[in-house]
Amino acid sequence: MTTIKQQVAEDRIRVVVHLDRQVRFVAGTATDPYRIFFDLEGARPADTLAAKTFVGDIFLRRIRVAQYQPGITRVVLDMGQAAPYSVRFLDDPPRLEIEIWRAGGSHLVAAPAPDAVARTPTAAAPPARGLSGTFASSESKLASRFAAAGDPGALLEAARRGSSSAQFEMGNLYMTGHGVGRDPVAAASWYRAAAQQAHAAAASNLGVLYANGWGVPLSDAEAVNWFRKAADAGDPGGENNLGSMYIAGRGVPQSDALGAKYILSAAEHGAPEAQYALGTLYANGRGVPADDEQAVKWLKASATQGYAPAQVVLGKLYAAGAGVPRDYPEAYCWFAMAAASGDKEAAAEVNSIAPRLTAEQLAQAQQRALTSAQPRR
Repeated sequence: MTTIKQQVAEDRIRVVVHLDRQVRFVAGTATDPYRIFFDLEGARPADTLAAKTFVGDIFLRRIRVAQYQPGITRVVLDMGQAAPYSVRFLDDPPRLEIEIWRAGGSHLVAAPAPDAVARTPTAAAPPARGLSGTFASSESKLASRFAAAGDPGALLEAARRGSSSAQFEMGNLYMTGHGVGRDPVAAASWYRAAAQQAHAAAASNLGVLYANGWGVPLSDAEAVNWFRKAADAGDPGGENNLGSMYIAGRGVPQSDALGAKYILSAAEHGAPEAQYALGTLYANGRGVPADDEQAVKWLKASATQGYAPAQVVLGKLYAAGAGVPRDYPEAYCWFAMAAASGDKEAAAEVNSIAPRLTAEQLAQAQQRALTSAQPRR
């Protein structure tokens, strides 16, 4: 670990931990006072970092670095109040980027289903807004790519020349605000240009904008139109989104069976968001027979790809012994991995479940979480 820098904006504070290589990490929170911490496996702080406390503003008061235990360095953010945060690992150069959102700040998240009817209290229906997670998964990849390339202007030129791939990535940049100001209207324009050239992922993302009313008028019919184009081209995000619209009955007649059909296809193509949705369908018996074994199978498939909502649900299943044997250390591992992605609920669950473990179980569970966690890209 070489340096730590912070950037202060009106709606957020960004903390960047610079490293000399990729690392695995888990995250958590603690109270009295509120703080967010990150345990980095195999990272050793530079002497100047280990000896120094960084002082921020009244919202982020201090940043502390110390060797937490052999082979693990802990970075602690002392906060003035509880706050949502996100974290990702970028690899060129290697760094951990943490964004902490001030009160009133917002960031791109999937809208939850308002009508989830769970057979167990831990399962939830797929997102009613049909958001496949394309933006969330591409955001850090794009940030890493353009940090390395250093020339987003070349991408713009390619997009203007008619490259559908460049147009799609320009849409992603405008939607996430990386390298340009966040502008959903501009994002919709670039997605449309790419989608009209049969770029399936762009069609899916354009459908997401219509499903949420971001940069375009809210229109379930238009959302379904673009999702279907993407799904017909075999795009897993489009399949998952179209399936979610059938489950919610938005823009199409409600049909759990058709929803499950499209979500299953996306899950079999390896989309973690669809695997999560399919797991919840099996847990609830919606469109497929209720089957705890299949539910856990698909949730694990999603969770092992780093999808935080699936990790949270798995943690709850193991904590409650619902569909699986009760296993607090296993629950801790899944919660810890989700917390490393900035999931607030998981961070709270980590703190809640830790007292149920012996010191030896806690140490082993934390090490397992560190070993299983993938560097965030």
